[in-house]
Amino acid sequence: MTDNSRAFSLPHHYEHAGIYNATIKVRNDVGEKEIECTVIVEDVIANLTLAVPPPRIKNGSKFIYISIGESITIEGKIRKGTSVQCTFDFGEEAITKGIDVFKATHTYRQNGNYSFGLTCISRVSSAHRKHSKNVVFQKDEPISSLRIVRNVTRKGEHSVFTLMKSIGTAFVCT
Repeated sequence: MTDNSRAFSLPHHYEHAGIYNATIKVRNDVGEKEIECTVIVEDVIANLTLAVPPPRIKNGSKFIYISIGESITIEGKIRKGTSVQCTFDFGEEAITKGIDVFKATHTYRQNGNYSFGLTCISRVSSAHRKHSKNVVFQKDEPISSLRIVRNVTRKGEHSVFTLMKSIGTAFVCT
């Protein structure tokens, strides 16, 4: 029952995501009306994760090193969510994909330090994740003037070796 105001709210709880047809009947002392509408019920985005699995990766303590001209892919996953659209931020460029597409690839054209991010939105929620490490993109160059710096080590302690180079792409040691 309502008073003489022009607006009236009628709450209803939906248990599952989906598209529903709702029919509402109203009446007063002089007549009856019926109106129908479509109701879209969506799940909120839950547990967004971000992974960056490049084809060639050099893990450092603070950075990931990749060569200019290489492609890198951002992969997102959600545990729950309906009609989700994601924007993949590669630092150099942001790419928005279609509904429920959780993977995008970008090829870097310029040297630089970049961070990766992923923002996903729906009509009822949003979520954002940033990759934990910055990524350094650089032209592949051969290593030259490689030298090693080491100190005298006490017996029973670990030795520390520091490698120095004058030029060359970031490297890993084995």
